[in-house]
Amino acid sequence: IRNRTKEMTRQSASTKQVTQAYEGEDRYRALFDRAPFAVFYVGTDGLISEANPHAERFTGYSQSELQGMNVLGMVPDHQQAAAERVTARLRNGEDVANMELHYKAKSGEIRNGRLSVNIIKDSAGNVQNWLVVVVDITNHKAIEEELFRKNEQFVLALRGATDGLWDWDLRSNAVYFSPRWKSMLGYLDHELKNDFGEWQ
Repeated sequence: IRNRTKEMTRQSASTKQVTQAYEGEDRYRALFDRAPFAVFYVGTDGLISEANPHAERFTGYSQSELQGMNVLGMVPDHQQAAAERVTARLRNGEDVANMELHYKAKSGEIRNGRLSVNIIKDSAGNVQNWLVVVVDITNHKAIEEELFRKNEQFVLALRGATDGLWDWDLRSNAVYFSPRWKSMLGYLDHELKNDFGEWQ
């Protein structure tokens, strides 16, 4: 009876571990599938073994097309050297965090992504694969570039303007006086600082 009790206890413990493992797998799968960014499992040979649904949307490739694809194949030629440096770091045992890279989608569109890679090891410390996460920042970069372009246009217009301009930010109390505004008062640009105190 004692032996049977021990055996039943072992079986119960084993069943509980299996159940917990499946529950953990289910939670992981839900996170993997619903993540709002591209996630890839990549072997140390650079080949993709698995990708989540967002990776399909980011790259334009289907799951079946992504499996077995070399991850470097999605990086355009002008950034291959940077991507190879990332690979070298990973093979030296270093994780990679928040690195911006370009990616070439199936359509040929160049997309911007923020890359992070974690090295996945087994219980013995051997590298199994790389967990690659890419956050799509294409729209963010487009907005950033448009703001930069408009700022350049404003600066050029300001330099060519014949009117004196000044700006006062009430929140920060920062003041800007254009060179033309200063010259209209008989000052050279360097003779008046962009300081609210100059009004006094």
